[in-house]
Amino acid sequence: MSCRKLLVDARSSLLGLRSCIPVRARPTWADRFVEDLKAELGATVCAVMQLTHKVLSDINALLTTLETTGGQHDFQLKKEVKAIRFDLKNMASGGHLQALTRLLETWRST
Repeated sequence: MSCRKLLVDARSSLLGLRSCIPVRARPTWADRFVEDLKAELGATVCAVMQLTHKVLSDINALLTTLETTGGQHDFQLKKEVKAIRFDLKNMASGGHLQALTRLLETWRST
């Protein structure tokens, strides 16, 4: 017999036994214990959830800052690339490209 089957059988027999016991026959100390345990667990879960929420909020703020910074850097790089392309087009159209090529060749040969 599998463990799962044993657990299901044990649970069903306990539930059946529990329903046979009248509510008044249950001890009140057990009810108080269960209520105290529920309150304690509720407070613990609430504290863990608050800490988790704070950590996730901090991570979200950092990611937003990183995304903004990355966007700004991307904009600046695109701006610089555009300026360089413009300068290269001007150099090519103005005959400066041949002078630049000669300059690069002399620099490589030294």
